[in-house]
Formats: sequence, structure tokens, C-alpha cells
Amino acid sequence: AALSKKHMDKFLQLIWNIVDGHTKLTFKTYGDVLRAWNKAPTQMTSFEKHIISVDYQKGKLDLDIYSQPLWDWAMDLLNEPILVPHFEWNARWLYKHNVT
Repeated sequence: AALSKKHMDKFLQLIWNIVDGHTKLTFKTYGDVLRAWNKAPTQMTSFEKHIISVDYQKGKLDLDIYSQPLWDWAMDLLNEPILVPHFEWNARWLYKHNVT
């Protein structure tokens, strides 16, 4: 998020007021969040940059596209013990009703 230091500190203060000791939150300042953002790329599969050239108005336009291998991303999620219990592992029917 593009928050200023003042806004980030207020945001974290709000989170701390909501949590009220029921869970552990380690971010307390803008510096804590900044350090976490800088550390994040080493913890997960990084995005790969691809440049795609397209013809546009009598010229070429280079577009930066970022992607991540789907399998690696899924494995990153499965290695997170906090997330694993929330995945649906059993097949499930999806029922749809068309009113028209």
C-alpha cells in the first residue's frame, strides 16, 4: 500500500486496538513493515518480468508483464501452516440456478 509513515502508524495502531491481545501482531511501526516488505522476496517465489512488444499507433509498445509459476506459488501457500487449514481438500458440488 502506498501509505505515508503517519498513515501506516495509524493503521497499525488501529489493528492493535482491534486485536486487543487475542493474537500476536509484530508490526508496530512503519519501519517494521518496511523491513518485512524488503524481506518478503526471499521468503516466497519471486515474480519474473517478461517484456511483450505490441504494435500500437504506428510504433512498438513494450509492456512489462510479471508472472509467477503457478505450481511454485501453490507450493508456497501449502508451506504456510497458518493457511493450510483453510484450504478445501475435498471435492464439492457447485449448484447453480438460472432464474430465467
